[in-house]
Amino acid sequence: MEFFSQRELSTFSTRASTSYDKNKEEDKKQFTTVRTLYDKLGYLAEQIQEAAFPEGAIKIRRNPLNTTGAIFMPYLWAQVYPTKELAEQKALAFTVSIDAKRYVDIKIDTVGLKDDDPIRKQYLKWRGDIFNSDIVKLFSFEDVLTLDWEQLISQMAKAAKGMLKDYHQFNKTVDRKEENRDSFIQEEFALNQILYGPPGTGKTYRTKNIAVQILNGTPDHSREEIKRQYDDLYKQGRIRFMTFHQGTTYEDFIEGIKPVLSADQEEEDSTVHYVIEDGVFKRMCVEASQEYVKLQSQEQSSVKTLTFSQLYDELVSQFEERLEHEETISIPQKSGSPINVVGTSSKGNLLLKHEDGQREYTASKSRLEKLFNAIDDFDNLPNIYSFFREVIGGSNASANWAVLNQIYKLKNDYSQDKKTAPQKSISYSDKLRAFERIDWSKVNPDQDVPKYLLIIDEINRGNVAAVLGELITLLEADKRGGAKESLEVTLPYSKSNFAVPPNLYIIGTMNTADRSVEALDTALRRRFSFTEVSPQPELLSPKAMIVSLLNKEAYADLGWEEEPYHSHARKLYDFLGVAPDSVEEPLRERAEVGEGYWEKSDLEHLSPDDFTGVQLDKLLRTINLRIARLIDRDHMIGHAYFMGIATAPDPWQALKDVFHRNILPLLQEYFFGDYAKIGLVLGKGFVSTEKEEEKVEFADFYDEASAELASQMQYLLEDVSKMSMPDFREAVWKISPDSNADKHG
Repeated sequence: MEFFSQRELSTFSTRASTSYDKNKEEDKKQFTTVRTLYDKLGYLAEQIQEAAFPEGAIKIRRNPLNTTGAIFMPYLWAQVYPTKELAEQKALAFTVSIDAKRYVDIKIDTVGLKDDDPIRKQYLKWRGDIFNSDIVKLFSFEDVLTLDWEQLISQMAKAAKGMLKDYHQFNKTVDRKEENRDSFIQEEFALNQILYGPPGTGKTYRTKNIAVQILNGTPDHSREEIKRQYDDLYKQGRIRFMTFHQGTTYEDFIEGIKPVLSADQEEEDSTVHYVIEDGVFKRMCVEASQEYVKLQSQEQSSVKTLTFSQLYDELVSQFEERLEHEETISIPQKSGSPINVVGTSSKGNLLLKHEDGQREYTASKSRLEKLFNAIDDFDNLPNIYSFFREVIGGSNASANWAVLNQIYKLKNDYSQDKKTAPQKSISYSDKLRAFERIDWSKVNPDQDVPKYLLIIDEINRGNVAAVLGELITLLEADKRGGAKESLEVTLPYSKSNFAVPPNLYIIGTMNTADRSVEALDTALRRRFSFTEVSPQPELLSPKAMIVSLLNKEAYADLGWEEEPYHSHARKLYDFLGVAPDSVEEPLRERAEVGEGYWEKSDLEHLSPDDFTGVQLDKLLRTINLRIARLIDRDHMIGHAYFMGIATAPDPWQALKDVFHRNILPLLQEYFFGDYAKIGLVLGKGFVSTEKEEEKVEFADFYDEASAELASQMQYLLEDVSKMSMPDFREAVWKISPDSNADKHG
């Protein structure tokens, strides 16, 4: 087939979105030209599918007119699916298209969804700018015309294969029943929730997933993408993480008085003074509330505070630049006589002097701000001395008026030019003052604004009642700022009003094996939603471990025989007792190891009988059943300790390290050194009896029980770090013969 021509592309671009009249000969000719272009697009899609996805399928419309037959379409498209099954689902496709905006592209795209569909919204957010997206490959018309079929097909097929992992990852989201879509994407998260469960169940790990989903609305992504988005949100200040411990106090969390050195601590004359310092939670409330400050009208004091801060900072910046050039800065007072700006203080306040005077006056930013917020009409102020005294208590009225006059001039200059004050980064102190002036009665808590989130790890390890203090009531949804039952409190140190904004989420984690769980405040329990995070042994199944290895990021560009994948895989297969060819042979026909996004369904050709080695899922279930019987479910062991074994260079050594560093120390803590119970959980391979020569003979004494005590069995815990690998393997087999193979090879 002939390649695309300049005439075809130009005709399509010119006629896009224009009316078609079948009775006009020119329209009929141009229809034929565009239809030929569509046929060539179909050929391109077929060739891409054969090159990239031999087992796939395509779908193409081929009609260059809209459904009414009256308008030329602004784009031509064909859909490529990696498999025939995915083509039947019609959820997500690789779309090959020609756009009237003068480009040809291949991209991952949803199928049949309107822009207001929640899945489509998530897709558009995920894709981002089409001209700068990892899931779109664009070619301008000019670029296309410099290529031939072989070159264009090769480049597009390579791009499609490179997007395959992203395709499968997002397809988990879109391949859902229609009735479940809204609830999946727009799942309501409680404002306050606690993830609780035994150690090692991935509670802290899961907080990142939940945080990204709440703040970005993106539920299903690779772990690498979740971490990237989490890090971005953290840099933006929308996520903060802290860990509670026995030393965490109200002063750390809300606010407190802290000592500060007034000079370099190495200087002899450094002195200590005390300041009120805000804690993590209060700072997050201040940051989150700025989204509502932005929505407040310009006449409200919270917004005026930020406007003033921007204007003041700009004015100071201008003054400092002129002072650096040794200019004399003279500004008029209310009386008309001049006063000079001579510098700025260490706290950013302006310093002024009369032309022939010796006394230096300070125009402080905080006092000027109070005046700025109190003034409705600067040009028609009453007696400035009495007015200023009423607002700031008097002092330096002439100097303060002179500076305010410059600020209002600057404001008017920007207003006349229809500009806003320079958008410099707003300091926390300015945000705090704006926060204290928010009129919460005018805030709509249901308004869609950016959300913020605080993660509190090990929330039960702190004295929660003492750390939260009076704010525990304000955490409730109906007590948040703007809610019908909104409450504010006066903080004890700063004496300022405080409310919790409705866009701040709190996620806590709680280890149920910790003995401080029972002490968790009942009032806190009533204000948090609790979600259990249980061990998931299924994540350690042989197939799950193989999939973890196949999808390892480091192997993204490797083939089946390339190192280090090849030797790494052989060690894992040996660990699981499965033949390498039985795993890989059916997969090799589909793609190289690094080209596919592999799932357990890709290993359906393997049966349980194919695995004759260690089965960690069964092993963990066995251990946890025994712990639950001897103690309770709260002390079970989580799957997270074992998750890295599949991708470790040596699975057996990794398992040995897990037992040495995690499993045995946990069991020693659980059973208070009762090695007999540890033996009931792990078996004779890890717990032995004392040798004959180590038995104790008690001194001659009157206690009738001495003979019985001397004959009691004593148990010893094996030092796993000193065990040989054959001995360790044997010990693992003995935990539960049903959890492993009959062969010990």
